[in-house]
Amino acid sequence: MEKERSEMKVRCDSLRQLADGKSTDCNDLKKQLGSLKDAHAQSSRRDQEENRELRSQLQAIRNSNQQEAVAASNTRQQQAETIEALKTTTSVRIEQATAESSKIQKQLSSCAQENINFKQRLQKAEASCQALGDKNYDMEVKLRKAHWSSTNPSPHEFVNMARKREKEDNLSQRVGELVRENGKLLTISEEYKVRNEVLWKYLPAEREDQIQKDLEALRQARRA
Repeated sequence: MEKERSEMKVRCDSLRQLADGKSTDCNDLKKQLGSLKDAHAQSSRRDQEENRELRSQLQAIRNSNQQEAVAASNTRQQQAETIEALKTTTSVRIEQATAESSKIQKQLSSCAQENINFKQRLQKAEASCQALGDKNYDMEVKLRKAHWSSTNPSPHEFVNMARKREKEDNLSQRVGELVRENGKLLTISEEYKVRNEVLWKYLPAEREDQIQKDLEALRQARRA
């Protein structure tokens, strides 16, 4: 716009200079006509005709300048309207992007809170399993002592009983298996946690609402 304005200004200045030159020529012709009016009537008429022609040319030039000025003004107005429309469109897009960013931020906060709750439940489960394992171990020790005190079996019977307990009703072995299984579950939980973060990172925005609804329905079904 500044470049076009400068070009239009240069053109207007040149046309104005041309018009001033024509006006000066016209004044000179008027002076010559005044001095030669009495002696050369016929020449004066020709000069008057030339003067009228020059005036018509000057008027045509002025009209052309006015038309060019109006066209330049219309062009500037159109450009201003275009710029204003672009500003409005940009503002709307910025507002949409801000709203979308707020929505994504809320979803991320919700996911972070769910992860925190999941970690807390895992910690409680681990503590409960540890407490249960310790309790079972103490009960197993007491049970073994009581059993030994009450039965006092022979070495052969004791060996057979020990082998039987190791295979069937050995609580210590069961606790160990439960601890190993709990470790496996913790490993699987960490893997699913990492997978969940990766999936949420590359999940399309248009699928997030449907997935959130499915997850909420699944949670409600499990609670029920």
